[in-house]
Amino acid sequence: MLSKNRENSFANSLAKFAVTSRFAKASKATQIRMGWCLADFIACAIAATQFQEAKSTLKLANRGSVKLPGLTNWSFTQESAALVMGTLGSLLQLHDGYGHGGNHPSSVLVPTLIAMRGSLSLGSIKALSKLAAGYEVCNRLSRLTHPSQSFTGSAPTGTMGAIGAAVTASLCMELEQREIEEAISIAAFLAPISTYEALKVRGSAVPFHSGIAARTGVEAAKLAKTGLSGGKSVLEGRASSPGLLDLLTGSNKLNKNTGGSSSNKLHNIISAKGFNSIKQVFFKPFPGCRHIQPAVEAVLNAAGGRKIEADKISKINILTYPLAISFAKPPKPNNELYDRLMSIPWGIAATLDRGKPDINYLKSPNSTYPEELYQKIHISSSPIHTKNYPSCLGATAHITLKDRTKLFGEVSLEYGKPQHHSYYTPPGGYITPLKPLNMRTRFLELTTPAIGSKAANSLLRTLDPDKTLINKT
Repeated sequence: MLSKNRENSFANSLAKFAVTSRFAKASKATQIRMGWCLADFIACAIAATQFQEAKSTLKLANRGSVKLPGLTNWSFTQESAALVMGTLGSLLQLHDGYGHGGNHPSSVLVPTLIAMRGSLSLGSIKALSKLAAGYEVCNRLSRLTHPSQSFTGSAPTGTMGAIGAAVTASLCMELEQREIEEAISIAAFLAPISTYEALKVRGSAVPFHSGIAARTGVEAAKLAKTGLSGGKSVLEGRASSPGLLDLLTGSNKLNKNTGGSSSNKLHNIISAKGFNSIKQVFFKPFPGCRHIQPAVEAVLNAAGGRKIEADKISKINILTYPLAISFAKPPKPNNELYDRLMSIPWGIAATLDRGKPDINYLKSPNSTYPEELYQKIHISSSPIHTKNYPSCLGATAHITLKDRTKLFGEVSLEYGKPQHHSYYTPPGGYITPLKPLNMRTRFLELTTPAIGSKAANSLLRTLDPDKTLINKT
C-alpha cells in the first residue's frame, strides 16, 4: 500500500499542474502531435458513422445544442455529446494509445473537449492546452497503474480517463485550482471500473466505457463547480484505508510497478512539469485492438508481403505475451464489429485475405471466415515476449504450408519506449511507422467516404496542426 504521509494529495498536485502548465511553450513537435490526436480521433468517429453499430451510440443520448465536428445532424447536451463521441470514436479501434499506461486517452479526452469547448475553436492552442492537460493527468495515473491495473482486472481507459476528462472539462469551464482538485476527486470516486473481462469476452457494449468515462469527467467538473467534494485522499488513500489506485492495482503492486518503494518517486511522476507523455502516444496502423497488432504484423513479416491462400496453409503458430492471448478466440458467427476487431484469429485471417485489416473490408459482409481456417491458428505464450511486455508488444509467427514450406516472422512493437517525435506509430513492426506527413492522407481516407470530399477537406483545414494550431490563440 502507498505511504500516505505527504503534505499534498495527488488530486492537489494534479490540479496544480493543470492550472500552471503552459502548453503554448511546449515544443512544436509536441503541439503538432497533440493536434493530430484531436484530428485523428474526430476522423475515427466520422468514419464509424458508416457502420450499423454507430446507431447504438445514441441509445443513452439526449439531443441538445453541442454539435459533433463534421457531423452536422449530430447535436446533443454536453453530457451526451461526450458520451456519444467517446463511444463512436472507439468503435473502429483506431484510436490512439499511450504506451506506458495501456490506455486510450483520445477516446475520453477529445470527446470531453468537444462537449465543453463552448466558443473555443478546436484548431487553437487554447483548446489544445486544455486537451493536453487532461492527456497528461490520465497518462500519468495510467503509468502508475500499468500493467498491474489490467492484470487486476480493470481497463485504464475508463478509470484514469474519467479523471483526465474532469481536468479538461474543468479547464473549459475556467474553474479555479481548488475546484479542479475537487473535480479530480469526484471523478476518481465516480469513474467506471471498466472490468477488463468484458474486453476479453468482447461484449458489444464495451466501446461505451470510453463515452461513459468522458461523461463522468464532465459531470464531475459540474459537481465541483457547485461546491461538492470527493475527498482529497480518494486517489492514494490513507495509511489505514486504500484509495482508488490501491484498489485498481492490488496491495503493493503500485510501488513494484514503478520500480521503487519511495512514495516521493510516485508523487514526482504525478507532479512532474511539462507534457512528456504526449510523445509516447501512438496511433494504430490498421483497425483492431493493439493486442492483435503484433500477431498481425508478425504474419505480414512471415509472408513477406505475399498473399497466401488459406487452403495452402497447414498451421499458423503465434507466440506472444499473456495479455494478448486473452484475445485468442475467433469471433462469433454474428460478425459483430467489435468482436472481430478484438480477435487475433480474425486479424490474421483478414491479413491473409487482404494484406491487413482495413475499414473498407470491415464494411463488407464477406469479412468473416470459416471455422476451418480459425482451427489452423494456434496462439500461445512466449517467455521472451512475456518478459518484454509492457515496454514492447511482441509476437512471433511460424507458418507451415501444406507443401511443407515454413515461414517465419517476428516483431516487437516499441509502445513503451521513448521515441523520436517523428514516429506516430511504434517502430519495431513490419509496417513502416506513420509520420506527420502521412496524417493528412489518413484523415481524408477516414472522413471522405462518410461526409464527402468537400466537407472532409474543409474540416481538415480547420484542424490541420501544421497550418492552424501553432502560435495561434
